[in-house]
Amino acid sequence: MTKILYRIALVIIFIFFAQYTYAYDSNPYGIPGKLLLEANNGDPDALYKTAKYYFDASSCEDACATLTCNEEAHVLGMQALKRAAEKGHKEANAHLGWLYYVGADLINIDHKKAIYYSERGAKSGDINSMCTLAGVYQKDGNFKKAFYWYKQATMGEPHNNMDIDCLRSSFFSLGDMYEKGIGTSIDKVNAYAYKKIIIMLDKTWERIIDTKTIYSDMTEAEKRDAERIIYKWRKITDKWRNENKLN
Repeated sequence: MTKILYRIALVIIFIFFAQYTYAYDSNPYGIPGKLLLEANNGDPDALYKTAKYYFDASSCEDACATLTCNEEAHVLGMQALKRAAEKGHKEANAHLGWLYYVGADLINIDHKKAIYYSERGAKSGDINSMCTLAGVYQKDGNFKKAFYWYKQATMGEPHNNMDIDCLRSSFFSLGDMYEKGIGTSIDKVNAYAYKKIIIMLDKTWERIIDTKTIYSDMTEAEKRDAERIIYKWRKITDKWRNENKLN
């Protein structure tokens, strides 16, 4: 009886490793066999990582791609990405939201889908999704919702997976909206503070953003209030600039 169980165990182990080797050797995209098996079993993180392998091979998702688009790899990538997103993977939802927002080869701009996936990512706390959602609403003229999501994007500490353009666009848009009363009431304190925060994030913006006009129109009390907001972000932006080697 013991020998029979031992042989059965050996057969099971052999089948497992045979599947592993076949999965690795049979795909032309260099996806590790273990990862592909995990993705086929529905693991959200494995699905997301697998999608990235397919997209690296396809080049169809890059709006500026100069390489030939591999449609098969693109289709497989989108399938894996959507499966991961539907299982609640926040980066997958963020990725899909962005693709449908900006469009790319084989991907038409679709604001409804961009909102659907970005909302799922944003509600999971993904800052990139919040930026995309705000951008979609701003383009669609829904400025109150755009303001809300830009604001949400600035409430969390920057993280390593976040696009720096996401943070810059959020602070820039908020500064502009506060200054002009778009989607919110006019607020000189926040308008000035958010514009200064962009410059703290990336000093090259100092040549582009006008803060002097707002500042000259502020009372001393308003200036102090603005400085308090700026101070709260100074350590965060310094750390972010150093990590990303920004001037």
